[in-house]
Amino acid sequence: ASLIYFSINQELFDRFKNEKDFFSYILEIIKKSYFKLQNHKTLAIKINNIISNGINIKWKLYSYITIYAEKFNRIDEPRSYYKPWEICADVLEHKFQIQLNESEKKVLINFYKKNYPINYLEPCNKFSDKKVIETIKYFKKINHGFSFIDCFILKTKNKQKNSNELDFIKNENEILLIFNKHEIDDRKIPCPVCAGLKISGNSYPEVGVKSWECKNPLCSVRLIGEKDILKEQY
Repeated sequence: ASLIYFSINQELFDRFKNEKDFFSYILEIIKKSYFKLQNHKTLAIKINNIISNGINIKWKLYSYITIYAEKFNRIDEPRSYYKPWEICADVLEHKFQIQLNESEKKVLINFYKKNYPINYLEPCNKFSDKKVIETIKYFKKINHGFSFIDCFILKTKNKQKNSNELDFIKNENEILLIFNKHEIDDRKIPCPVCAGLKISGNSYPEVGVKSWECKNPLCSVRLIGEKDILKEQY
């Protein structure tokens, strides 16, 4: 799918017995949408005004969806820019007041880099606490999901229902959330002009989106670009 759009409204909410089941359903849809979407495509979610026990949960939905959509998927991150030992050492210091010496830092580095089992940490006394172990294990993977693009406030034609205690405030808006799916694709994409695979893509102008540039010196598009540069210089 290139675009997935769904609308969350009162009619949908009323099908469920409680907010918990309703939220679970919405978040599961977001998760399934991610795996059905093609890479670099869009998920759009419209949030209408929904009343639950006299309270408008429109903005509650906004907060739950935006947080969950960006972090629901736990994945391995083998690329060199992710250094879990550095992040973990900071967390251990500030959360548990554990200062690591150079030898202990090396143990932590080996645990992540060489993918050692958790019992590799046992000889180190500072890593014996159960909560500390769980924290170290946590950084083996990263949280990944959609990229949040924008939140549009849509003006409605008529006044909408508001929370009972806020009914004196005029409510004439709904919400449209836009997310993009960006999974890093390490495959080389041939140049559409010269079909060459001599390309460059080392930077990330957007999270999950690699930069792209043809490096073939004989590519006509590249030659045109170089001529334009020479004209500017002379």
